[in-house]
Amino acid sequence: RGDTPTGRIPRRIPFGVGRCSMSVGRLCSRSVDLVDENETIREAACRMRDREVGMLVAVDRAGRPVGVVSDRDLAIRAIAESCDAAAPVRVVMSPTPRTIAEEAPIESALSLMTFGAVRRLPVVDRAGKLVGIIALDDVVALLGEELDQVRKVLGRQMPCRHAAEDPA
Repeated sequence: RGDTPTGRIPRRIPFGVGRCSMSVGRLCSRSVDLVDENETIREAACRMRDREVGMLVAVDRAGRPVGVVSDRDLAIRAIAESCDAAAPVRVVMSPTPRTIAEEAPIESALSLMTFGAVRRLPVVDRAGKLVGIIALDDVVALLGEELDQVRKVLGRQMPCRHAAEDPA
């Protein structure tokens, strides 16, 4: 009866013990839009608009992220500071971005997003090479799907409320 020393199932499982957690790699988008550090701010902004993305990633020759430019970077660093749209994107890019390993649990990505005040993180493999992007929107969509599954289970398990009200 159970895998505990006493053979009983514990009343409460400590945080992180025996939890099933989805990895970042299973949820992230594998389609990543890149930017060259020497491209202009205008070119980067147009690519973001055309591709409907909120972040572009700059990588080194080995494919490791060396910088990111987000829609927020463009708004705060380029427009608010009156940067020339023909300037290289590296002047508004966030260098040495925080990244997350693809095998990391979603909870780790949420922690990094919370403490780093970012909505998107480059996802890297064990060699540090860019393999995807995880966005807060991806996590919210997953939570929505999970809550919908819970709603369906509860709907099947709850007695029909209308049967008690129906005299027939």
